[in-house]
Amino acid sequence: IIYVSKAGRQSFLDSFDIPMKKTAVVYNGISEELIEDGRENSPRFENKLNVLYIGRLIKIKGVDLLITAVAQLKNEFPIELTIVGDGEERPRLEEKTKALSLTECVHFEGSQRNTAHYYRNANVFVYPSICREVFGISIVEAMAYGLPTIANKVGGVPEIIESGVNGYWTNEMS
Repeated sequence: IIYVSKAGRQSFLDSFDIPMKKTAVVYNGISEELIEDGRENSPRFENKLNVLYIGRLIKIKGVDLLITAVAQLKNEFPIELTIVGDGEERPRLEEKTKALSLTECVHFEGSQRNTAHYYRNANVFVYPSICREVFGISIVEAMAYGLPTIANKVGGVPEIIESGVNGYWTNEMS
């Protein structure tokens, strides 16, 4: 049985009687084209922190925590948050954005097939998931574009991000 992370394998081993010798981990990859495109990117800070999240908008992704963080930072730093993705939580997240008076700095872009220009325009990528993620492909894509990446230390995230080396993770989940 092939898993996309050690965390994913462990999750199944904890739940099912599967012999370890019949398992293997093969990490998800991204296209050579994306890697080449990302290689040309050079994130830069130009008087505003441009934060990016790409992923599904469901409760376990923790996007509400990211919006709360932007509300706490907006009076101290010029900041914008671009949220690319869709899901059942979008109406609630948009309402929270309005309630916190963030409509000028939080932008919902919906689902997008081509995300390259979002990665190019960001200068930091945040993946605030609060669930035991098996693998966060958008983390790998952001890293291909040279973006500093911040995520919660959950599931397979520590297999992608070595905190302080190629990104940052935290043990905080709320």
